[in-house]
Amino acid sequence: MHRFRSGILFPLVVLFLLLTPALYAQEAPLSIVASTSIAGDIIARVAGDDAEVASLIPRGLDPHSYQPTPAALRQLADADLVFINGANYEEGLLAVIGAAVDDEALFVISECVPIIPGGHMHDHHDHGHDDHADEHDHEDEDDDHADEHDHEGEDDDHADEHDHEGEDDDHADEHDHEGEDDDHADEHDHEGEDHHHDLGIHEDAGERCARHEMELGDRFQKLQDDEVSPGPLHAVDCEAIGGCDPHVWLQVRGIAHWVLSARDILSAHDSAHAEGYHARADSFLDEIEVLEQDELLPLIATLPVEQRLLVSHHFSLGYFAGAYGFAELGTVVPGLSGLAEPGVAELAAIIDLVRERNLSAIFGEATSDDDDLMRQVSNETGAALVDLDLETLGEEGSPIGTWIGLMRSNTEAIVGALSGEMSG
Repeated sequence: MHRFRSGILFPLVVLFLLLTPALYAQEAPLSIVASTSIAGDIIARVAGDDAEVASLIPRGLDPHSYQPTPAALRQLADADLVFINGANYEEGLLAVIGAAVDDEALFVISECVPIIPGGHMHDHHDHGHDDHADEHDHEDEDDDHADEHDHEGEDDDHADEHDHEGEDDDHADEHDHEGEDDDHADEHDHEGEDHHHDLGIHEDAGERCARHEMELGDRFQKLQDDEVSPGPLHAVDCEAIGGCDPHVWLQVRGIAHWVLSARDILSAHDSAHAEGYHARADSFLDEIEVLEQDELLPLIATLPVEQRLLVSHHFSLGYFAGAYGFAELGTVVPGLSGLAEPGVAELAAIIDLVRERNLSAIFGEATSDDDDLMRQVSNETGAALVDLDLETLGEEGSPIGTWIGLMRSNTEAIVGALSGEMSG
């Protein structure tokens, strides 16, 4: 009898040892990489302890100029899910991300956010800026600056590599959604649109986004001009509208869309923890609603409408302006990424605008390396130069170590500077 039991137990032990790694693998938390620290913070709030979230671009670095390390590339390749902002925000990283990440594991966190056309003036209050429309609308400038204003300011040699929105036909299949060949073109050209889509747009995005809009309703502040957005990012041909503004996190409703997208995508890939993802998403939505209703809107209401005028480093405040009643008059650096340089006439026009409008402040960026231009405008106009933290979180535990802290800090800085209560 003893020999009989041993003969049965031995293969059972071997089988258990063989299965143990698989059992542990099934129980391992999802590994998630977000392209930016801001997206990583939001996704981590939804993920809790049920998933591990890392940021590709470290805190404090300019996302527009970041180059990934070999370790970052390995992290991308090993992740279960990867989230990018979309609207070509990651610019030069798109080819790297597309090569490292499988199509089904890549998602655009901004896919459901109503998008703003990039580079346009977002003046929703008609403060009489028509006189400056042609002068400062960087979409209408001449051909000499066409590449500068095509969302990122890359030169001709890199236009096809980084634009991802306006590639020519020779590269259409290479860049359409992941670089798939013709056999997969129909599979990845979602909703029958042309080759304008960002990486990471999936076929169920439209249905998911429709549900999210219904779920949010009027809970969070929308863009005040109903006609300013052509629709959610997943359904918009960015090339056809002259580029898409990617800075969607500078309005609370944009972040609410991120929360719901993260909740649904994580739940779909880890159904065992779906209840936790939903509970944390609900809790975070409550938290950001309090931020907007009890802090941001009352603070903004103290600033007269005629003083809500923004001149910034580059076009990054459009969603903030559109949601909260500001006018984005113009920028010192043309385009959406801050990588371009203004011509002499452009810089002179901005200086004239700041003087004419008697602006008390202009807004730079803490991560920018070219504050000399901003200081020149400030020195020649007397407007205070106030640096904002717009595109990356600060160190963990700092006042801008979370998106909530970042949004609170920037709103306080903008209102305080335009009211004349602080200087740069």
